[in-house]
Amino acid sequence: MTAKQKTTSLSLLLAGLLLAGAVPSRAAAPHVAAGKAAAGYHRVTLGPGNNPFPYDIEIPDGWSVRHDPGFEGIWLAPPDAVLGKDSRTLYVRISPAPMPDAATIIANIRKSDAEKPEWSAPELSVRKVGSVEGVLVRMDTGLGPGARSTLTLKVPLAPHSVDFMVSSSRAEFDKLRPFWERMLFSVRKRPGAP
Repeated sequence: MTAKQKTTSLSLLLAGLLLAGAVPSRAAAPHVAAGKAAAGYHRVTLGPGNNPFPYDIEIPDGWSVRHDPGFEGIWLAPPDAVLGKDSRTLYVRISPAPMPDAATIIANIRKSDAEKPEWSAPELSVRKVGSVEGVLVRMDTGLGPGARSTLTLKVPLAPHSVDFMVSSSRAEFDKLRPFWERMLFSVRKRPGAP
C-alpha cells in the first residue's frame, strides 16, 4: 500500500471514529427528495473569513455553520446539537488525502477495505454534485449495539480534498440517510472558486 493509499484509508477511518460518539437524533429529520424545491432549507457558504472551502451547501432552516476549537473542521447543525455527539450534525473538514480522481479514490478504499477487518466500505460510488465529481462512501465500524455507519461525500480541493461526513448508530442509519443525502447532494462549488 502506498503512502497516498494509507492516507486515504486512514482519513476515512479517522472520520468514522471522530463521529463514532454521535448520539441518536432527538427530533425527526425533515426530508425533501433530491431535485425538489428547497422549501425549509437555505444555502450557506462554508468556512470563516479566508475560507478554505470553495463549496456551499443547503442546510435546514434554523441550522447554521458552527465552529468548535476542539475540531479542525466546521459543523452544520441545529442550535441545540452537541457537536461531535449528535447524529443530526454534518461535519466538514479538509482531508489530508489528495483526490486525483474518483476512480482512484474508489480503488484505494476497496483495497484498504480488503486489508482492514475493523471496518468495511459496503458502498462506494461516483457522485456528481453540480460541476464536480465526488465519491460517496458508506463506512461501517463495530458490531452489536455499538455498530456505527458513516456516510462521506469526498470532493476535490487541490492538493487535498474536502469531506462532508454524517454518522449514526447502524440502527438509525437507514432512517436518517434520506435527510443526510438531501444535504450532501446539494453541495456545489462556488462560481469562480479555484
